[in-house]
Order: sequence, then structure tokens, then C-alpha cells
Amino acid sequence: MTARRGVGPNIVTLLALIGVLGALVFLMGTVDRQGRELTAVSASNDALHSQVEDAGETPVAPLAKAVTGQAGEAGAMGSIGKPGRDGPAPTSEQVASSVAAFCALRLDCAGAAGPIGPVAPPLIPRDGIDGVDGADSTVPGDKGATGADSQVPGPTGTGIASIACQDDGYWLFTLTQPDNTTTTLTVAGPCRVDPTTPPEGATP
Repeated sequence: MTARRGVGPNIVTLLALIGVLGALVFLMGTVDRQGRELTAVSASNDALHSQVEDAGETPVAPLAKAVTGQAGEAGAMGSIGKPGRDGPAPTSEQVASSVAAFCALRLDCAGAAGPIGPVAPPLIPRDGIDGVDGADSTVPGDKGATGADSQVPGPTGTGIASIACQDDGYWLFTLTQPDNTTTTLTVAGPCRVDPTTPPEGATP
């Protein structure tokens, strides 16, 4: 058989082997099916033979065991037929499927190991994008522990430098400010009592 252009002799041989294997599988299946059918017929015949004997009659057909002889020797192989006409070229899918099946049986279709590839560049870590802020909790948290006293002095407050009672009866407060300046503050008293004015409700 002459291979068509574009199809190697190995692929043609492989396809021929696959065809032969398929024919053998079909033949073996046919023989096995016929053997099962013959066994079923023999069992039915023996059962019928027993029923006839139980009825007091004489069976006409003998038991299957009495008529089944030993298997004969295999016949000689017939002559090889003439090569057939070239079939159509296989498709790329058929070629790929046949090669995969052949390699699965041979287990040695792998090519030589290729050279080791170059070393990958170092991985540069990068920060991801910040996620969305979560919603505020509606459950109050536990009370925290009492904090320690501050070690930083607080700012200087306003102090009272002096307090004086004025002649008009009002208090005069002199205050010191944090910037070391002084201010005054007048507060209504009275800070003294006029002896010529009787107390409210008193009889002059």
C-alpha cells in the first residue's frame, strides 16, 4: 500500500494495526456471544429432557452432554487477500487520537528532556489596595482601664494676686495671667457696711 503525501508510513502502519485489532475484538465478541447462546439452548434442551422423563415418556432428543463433542483443532490460516484501494487521508484529529492511543500502549513516546529554562526574576512584594472601611459597631465596648497620671505639667492658670475692699464697697481682685501679666476684676459686694445706713428692716 502506498501512503499518500503528508502521511508518514508509521501512521499508516498504526492505522492498519488499529483496524486489525478492531476486527479481532469483533470476532472474539461474536464467538463469545454464540457460545453463550449455545449454552442457553443446551440448558433449555436438558431441562425439557428432564421434564419428559418425569412425565414417564421417552425423550426424543438426547441430552446436550451426549451430543457435544470436543473442540476441534484450529483450521489453517487462509491466504492473504489483495491490498485494497487507498482510503482518504486521515484528519488531524484522527492522527492525534491514533498517536495518543499508540503512545498509551507503548509508553515510550516521550521525547528527550529539554534544557532547563532560565531562572525567573525575583518576586517584588507590593502592597494591596486598602479595603473599604467597615461600619461602626452598635454595641458599646468594654470599659477601659484607668489611665496613668500625666507626666507633663499642664498650662499655668489664672491666679489671684490680691483682694481689696474699695471705698465704694466693691471687691477688687488682682489676677495673674499665664503670660505673667496682671489684670483686675471688680466684683459687686458690698465689702463693707455704712454705719449711717440702718440694716433693712431695722427701726431708726
